[in-house]
Amino acid sequence: MYFYLPENKDGLDDLVKAMASTSGFMDNHVPRSKVLVSEFRIPKFKIAYGLNSNDLGLRSVDLFHKACVEINEGAEAAATTFTIACGCAMPMKPPKRIDFVADHPFVHQVVALAREACASGLVKNI
Repeated sequence: MYFYLPENKDGLDDLVKAMASTSGFMDNHVPRSKVLVSEFRIPKFKIAYGLNSNDLGLRSVDLFHKACVEINEGAEAAATTFTIACGCAMPMKPPKRIDFVADHPFVHQVVALAREACASGLVKNI
């Protein structure tokens, strides 16, 4: 699952327009390697959507579709890495960490392994 948080609190509309009109948006905005995160906060939300073939004007087949995305309190995880080395080397800077605090409207996507969005949604009321 990917989360896209606009920099500006009122930037959701501009973000959605950019996502829809920019070829390769996901490839350009999803890191290719791990990103260390210090603080990660997303509000709890549940979004459900459903339709049936009658809604689409298809009367020759009965088709029903229902999708739901729910984010609530999840697992807690922690990790640490250390190295003991001898010799002479330049001191390494600790890796840069980012904070991801979704305190304003954002976009979420459920993504397949091939980096194709299966479902997208907006969380507006925070």
